[in-house]
Amino acid sequence: MRTEMNRRSFAQPGLAASAASAVPSTGGSIGGMIKAGAKALAVARPDTEIIPGHGQLGTKAQLQQFHDMLSTVRDKVGTLKAGGASEQKVIAKKPTADLDPVLAKGGFSGDMPVGIAYRTL
Repeated sequence: MRTEMNRRSFAQPGLAASAASAVPSTGGSIGGMIKAGAKALAVARPDTEIIPGHGQLGTKAQLQQFHDMLSTVRDKVGTLKAGGASEQKVIAKKPTADLDPVLAKGGFSGDMPVGIAYRTL
């Protein structure tokens, strides 16, 4: 079993925020993306270059930021959903408004990842 990544040998689909839009269509979930990111982080070295499914090469630090962002989205949306809010009500509450500038770099509004998270929780 491999316990450490080579410097440039890993592809992490989803490093680009826009890849989150593929989650429902592929049968995945936000939880699965978070788990995959955690596994990658556990074996990546500080100098590992992450090869995303879309976009430019990334770093372990960027993968950590993406992982943390997904975890934040999951937690915020999950709390509202557990409280009985419908998907439309969760979206209207804008739980990821603080992340919108980052999400916009992926080419979509904060509403899209909120809806994806809601449907896959």
